[in-house]
Amino acid sequence: MLRLEKERTRTYLDEAEVIFVIINADQTTALINKKGREILGYAEEEIIGGNWIDMFVPEPERPQVKAVFDRILSGDVEPMKKYENFIIAKDGQKRLIAWNNAVLRDEDGKITAAVSAGVDVTAKREAEQELREAKETAEEATKVKDKFLSLVSHDLRGPAGTLNGLLGFIKHDIHAIAPEKTINTLDAAILSAKNMTDLIGDLLNVSRLKSGKLVPNSSFVDAFKLAAAAITTINQTAAAKNIGVSNEVPEETRLYCDANLIMEVLRNLLSNAIKFTRPGGKVAVFVPEKPGGSIGVRDTGVGIAAGVIENLFKYEEKTTTVGTAGERGTGLGLPLCEDIVRAHGGSISVESSQGGGTCFIVRLPEVHPGILVVDKDPAALFLVKELLGGMGVQVAGAKDGAQAKEAIAAQAPHVALVDIEMKAPDGSPLLEAFFRDPALKDTAIFATSYESDNETKRRAMALRAKDIVQKPFNEAELVSIIRRIMA
Repeated sequence: MLRLEKERTRTYLDEAEVIFVIINADQTTALINKKGREILGYAEEEIIGGNWIDMFVPEPERPQVKAVFDRILSGDVEPMKKYENFIIAKDGQKRLIAWNNAVLRDEDGKITAAVSAGVDVTAKREAEQELREAKETAEEATKVKDKFLSLVSHDLRGPAGTLNGLLGFIKHDIHAIAPEKTINTLDAAILSAKNMTDLIGDLLNVSRLKSGKLVPNSSFVDAFKLAAAAITTINQTAAAKNIGVSNEVPEETRLYCDANLIMEVLRNLLSNAIKFTRPGGKVAVFVPEKPGGSIGVRDTGVGIAAGVIENLFKYEEKTTTVGTAGERGTGLGLPLCEDIVRAHGGSISVESSQGGGTCFIVRLPEVHPGILVVDKDPAALFLVKELLGGMGVQVAGAKDGAQAKEAIAAQAPHVALVDIEMKAPDGSPLLEAFFRDPALKDTAIFATSYESDNETKRRAMALRAKDIVQKPFNEAELVSIIRRIMA
């Protein structure tokens, strides 16, 4: 009868969805149920008789857990009734267990063992921690947003109030004030309106970047031409302060970026350089490192105090100061620049000292043009590699549609040269399948063929190829294609 009751009790314990363990006074395990064995990953014979604390408690926590165990055995159970600690499973994973503890006594009332029922709360505690961190992040973001909005509203009130005052003055005294004074007042009103417009424009760009609506549309860009265009936008301002601005970017230097967004970065950096450079000073756009992924703006201006540099790119910190000719900025330009560069996967840094000028460096990921040659003849791939080897082009090959799909999944090419006769895995023309692939939406796709007759060209155009490239390939035509995508 007693054996039957023990078996029934054991069955109940094995059906329980909690760990049930009995640990003797010498810390050896006397009993563990099915749930406990499942979580630990050990067979029953591996657990029974072993030292529970030494086997399953992480080493740094053992002294504390042993102290708790000793208190339970001493009869001081109530404070230790509910306790959490980690245990280590056979696979090395740590699981956090919430225990409910009790004791077993012999006929004389002496405590002989601890009885513990535990629930695995690892996932629950991790979720709670994530919620706490998310809450803290949200609260910190709210504080930053509130501070940022406070700074921006203050900056907006300035030019708006000035503008209203100047326009009110003109309206009140339009007939009395002299023409020259009228013009000066209107100039001040226009400048105030421009400052407010610039601030609102920066705010809109910040909002679009933060919401993910402003996404870089990258392509190969001529950095020399980009720098020249940016310089053109500030030439008049530089000339008014007698500041020389030079383009030291080597011709045909390439960047892989969104030209419009990086133009905004350069314009901001150049405007700042002119703002903080005294008349007669110099500003330059240059390539600080080997061509391929960086561009910088340096000046001979007043420099930046060391304590200010660390906050230059923070929206919530007001670091803008008056320029050498009294110019005022929005304070959003540099944080916006950093957001734009980060959206490209790059970084922006600054080196400066008071009185020693300033240098901003934009580093963008270096990207080499990628060509995918899809042709069953391996000689086609070899020839492309040989002809373009000196241009820093990355060339990949595929002998059929399946290999082409794998190559595209690994890295979408900038150019695809596809044999017009090849088929996709579904039997359709491979060129047609390429145009259906969203991964190739920015890829220039060319058909290739040994034939050059009008019918072949018509087929290539019907399949939406950019053009047809005749085989065997020649260097002039391939170089022309690369230069087209890098233009």
